[in-house]
Amino acid sequence: MDGSTLCIFKNGDCRLTVAYWGECDTFIVSSTAMSFASPVWKKIMNPPFGEPANLAKKPISFLDDNAEALLILLRIAHLQFREVPFKLDYTNLFNISVLCDKYDCSNIIQPWVGTWLEGIQALAMTSGYEGSLFIAWALGKEIMFEKLAKQLVRDVCVSNTGECLLPGGKSISDPMPPGIIESILSIRHRVVTQLVDITDDYVTHFLENSEAHCQQPKHQRECDALVIGSLILWLRDLNLWPEKDRNTNEMSIRTFSQTLKSLETYRWPASVDVPFALGGYHPSHIGCNFIPQYQAAIHTVLISIPTPVLESHRRHMQIQKNRIGLAKSKE
Repeated sequence: MDGSTLCIFKNGDCRLTVAYWGECDTFIVSSTAMSFASPVWKKIMNPPFGEPANLAKKPISFLDDNAEALLILLRIAHLQFREVPFKLDYTNLFNISVLCDKYDCSNIIQPWVGTWLEGIQALAMTSGYEGSLFIAWALGKEIMFEKLAKQLVRDVCVSNTGECLLPGGKSISDPMPPGIIESILSIRHRVVTQLVDITDDYVTHFLENSEAHCQQPKHQRECDALVIGSLILWLRDLNLWPEKDRNTNEMSIRTFSQTLKSLETYRWPASVDVPFALGGYHPSHIGCNFIPQYQAAIHTVLISIPTPVLESHRRHMQIQKNRIGLAKSKE
């Protein structure tokens, strides 16, 4: 290999221009091998209106593709199986998944995809590896895709411009499966609304219900004032009250629900009986504590979060699973 021609395949009859490690290089490839490997490559090599690609013509640009991932696919297409890595890191597998989707050639990686996936499945659920969602979609790993998509529903937040953000404010990198981000944000909005409604219902109950919340015969007004006062002060500190100042975009469902569950309210005089100086006892106000029911309502919402996976995603993954030969494998 010299500085301009990075790789020459046997029976090469056309040139591909690639960006390899920041340099513009050339792959000399067999148009026949590429045509057999990918229907998209076949159209590129044999355009319907024009001359077929060959060495004498202008090189075909593949500058937008990751050259390392492209080279692995080209080695498979040219039957150089000994040069195909047995294992891949996350970045290379992501880039190969992108190209397999772009060029509709996932079927050619069937002998290696199982071992390639083994290396990243443990990382898939950790921060910084959100591209695993695209890998799972492109390679037909439906269970993995569902787990990741559900986790993102709980973990993403929204910018002031409506952009879907990861924890820490990081943008989600493209590409992503079509429709998944929109579905994730739609479900997130629905769940956050349900969580806010739980809190609003308690505020409305206390402010608009003429009957006392406290059921003890003494200190009802004082007890109710402590409960509603501490509730509203707590909501104000979270920018959830009044409603015009409400902002729920900055927190993920996971963080938002944990914050809501941390609510503590005051009541009269405490959660245990307090002795009178003369030997009697104040009736306990432990029943004025609505927190257990409040937290149970939040829990019910969280365990009922629907999946953001669309039917179109399932159909695509089933097709990919069959093409790659994973239909009978256990995920």
